[in-house]
Parts: sequence; C-alpha cells; structure tokens
Amino acid sequence: MAGVNFDFSEKEWKRIVHWQRTHKCGYRLKNGCQYFGCAGGGYTYSFTPTGLGTIYEIRCACGKKMEFADF
Repeated sequence: MAGVNFDFSEKEWKRIVHWQRTHKCGYRLKNGCQYFGCAGGGYTYSFTPTGLGTIYEIRCACGKKMEFADF
C-alpha cells in the first residue's frame, strides 16, 4: 500500500516558525514562549492536495491560522 507524505521546504518551515513565534497568542507566556500543557498539541497542520498543488494551513490552539499554497 502506498503512503502519502507532506512536507515543508526549508524556506516554508522558517516562515512557519517565524509566525509561531510572533503571532499574538493567549498561550504566550511573559517570556515570549508558548505553553500548551504537558501533552503539547498547540498546532494543527492541515494539508489539502488539489490539482494545482497543495494548500497548507497551520492553526494555533488560540484560533489564529496561517495559510499558504505551493502553487
């Protein structure tokens, strides 16, 4: 059975990490770090393949989201 893999380029990953570290978030501590509890799970990554390419959505537990596409 074939699997499906989704990944980010280095440039995309840097953009995601920058957003994660800078967006206004209710889970952000005074020192700038985010804390989502002992189990983590602060971000949901969604991948939607289309005929033109893939749509990426990263959603924070606070409700903010970042979207982009590779086409």
